[in-house]
Amino acid sequence: MTHRRTPPLRHLAALVLAVLLGAVCVVRPLVRPSIRMDGVGYYAPLASVLFDRDLNLANEIAHAGNFMRNAWFRLPDGRLVDPYPVGAAILWSPAVAVVLAFDPQRHEYGLPDRWRGASPGFERRYVRAVALATALEALAGAALLAWSLRSRLRRSSVLAGVVGGTLGTPLVYYACAEPSYAHTASFLAASAFLLVARLERCDRRSLVVLGALWGLLCLVRSQDAVLGVLAAPVLLQALARAWRRARWRALEVAGLFLLPACIVFLPQVLFWQRIYGQPLVFAAPNGFMHWSSPAVLPFLLSTWQGAFVWSPLLLAGIAGVGCVPERRWRIALWSAMALEIYVSSAAGDWWGSASFGARRLVVIAPLAGFGVAFLFERLVTSRRRAVWVTAVLVGLVAWNVRLAQYSAAGWLPLNVRNVGEFGRDFPAGHPYREPWGEWDYARLAGEFAHAEHRMWAP
Repeated sequence: MTHRRTPPLRHLAALVLAVLLGAVCVVRPLVRPSIRMDGVGYYAPLASVLFDRDLNLANEIAHAGNFMRNAWFRLPDGRLVDPYPVGAAILWSPAVAVVLAFDPQRHEYGLPDRWRGASPGFERRYVRAVALATALEALAGAALLAWSLRSRLRRSSVLAGVVGGTLGTPLVYYACAEPSYAHTASFLAASAFLLVARLERCDRRSLVVLGALWGLLCLVRSQDAVLGVLAAPVLLQALARAWRRARWRALEVAGLFLLPACIVFLPQVLFWQRIYGQPLVFAAPNGFMHWSSPAVLPFLLSTWQGAFVWSPLLLAGIAGVGCVPERRWRIALWSAMALEIYVSSAAGDWWGSASFGARRLVVIAPLAGFGVAFLFERLVTSRRRAVWVTAVLVGLVAWNVRLAQYSAAGWLPLNVRNVGEFGRDFPAGHPYREPWGEWDYARLAGEFAHAEHRMWAP
C-alpha cells in the first residue's frame, strides 16, 4: 500500500473533536458518575492515601456491598485486602487531588477515627472527579488511536476507526456508566502502547518509552500484560540489529525495554507488599482461572454477554486486521487479540459477572478500531460503496450504543448468573423473570425488543 501524505495534525484534531462532541449527544443518557462494585477496589488505595494518609483500607472497603467485601476483600483468615490493580487510581489521582485542594473541609479528613465507617473520598464531588478523569482518558485514548492511523489512511478511514473503537465496543458503557472501573484506563494505555509500537523506532528512547507503556498496561490490569506481544515487531528488529553488532548488545536492548516496565510496575509490587505481606500476588482465588478449558465460544457468541453479540464491531475489527499491509503487524495484532480472548474466556466468570458485553475486551478496542480503519480503507473504493460501508458501520455502532442504553436503564440483567438480577419489574410468572439460557437467542431478541419498546414509551 502506498503511504499517503500525512494530513495536518490540526485538521485531524478538529475532525476527531467534532465527532466526539457529536458523540456526547449520543452517550449523554449513559452518563452515570458512580464508584461502586469493582470500582470500590480500584479507587480505595487512592482514597486511603489522599484522605486518610495511610493504606488502611477498612473505611474505603466499607463502601462495597456485603457480598463484595466477603468474596473479594476478605481473606479466609479475616484480613482485609484489595485484589484490584492500582494503575487506574494513579491515573485518577491528579483530578481527585485538584478537587481536594479546593475542598474547605480537607483539613478534617486526616483526623483519627473521624471516618471509621466511611471515607470522605466517596463524597459526590470526588465521584464526579473520577468520572471526569475517566472521560478524559477515553478522549485521550481516542486521540492516540487517531494519531496512530493518521499517516497511513484517509481521514474518513481514521474517523471510522476512532468511532468504531470508542462507540462500537463496551468502552462507551464503561467510560460513561461505570467510570470507576479500570477498563477506560486500559483503553488509554493500550492506545498509547499501540501508537509507540507502530512508530517502529528501535533507538534507546523509543525502547524505554515502549517498556514503560507496557508496564502501565500491567499496572492498570495485570491480565493485559499479554498485549506486550504488540512490541514483538520492534523488539525483534532491535534484537537482530544488536546481535549483529555484538551479542552483549542484545541484553542491552532487552534491558532498555524491561527495566522501565519494572519501574512503572513497582507501585503495584509495593502495594502488594503492604497489603498482602508479599511482593508478588496472584490475586484471583484458587481455581478461578481455567487455563486448560477456556469458554471461548460462549465468551464470543453466547447470550451470556457474548462479545460478538453485544459488540459485533469487534468481529469487524478482528477481520479488518487482515487488511493491514505488513505481515508482521497482522500477526502481532491477531496474536494480541487472541491472547486477550483466551485469558478472558479462561476466567471462572467468563461472562464478566455484572458486565455490559465482554468488558474485559475493552483493552483491545484500539486494536479493533485499527482493524476497522484499514477495513474501511480497503472497502471504500467509490462513493456508492462509501455509502453502504458507512451505513453498516453506523448500524454496528448504533447496536452497541443502544444495548448500552438498555443496560444503563436497568432493562437488561447485568449478571446472568445472579438470579436476583432477573427479579425486575415484570409480574410474577412472567417468562422474563427466568434466567437466560446460554444459547437462547429467541429469548434475548424478545428482551431487546421489549427494551426498545420501553425506550419509546411516554
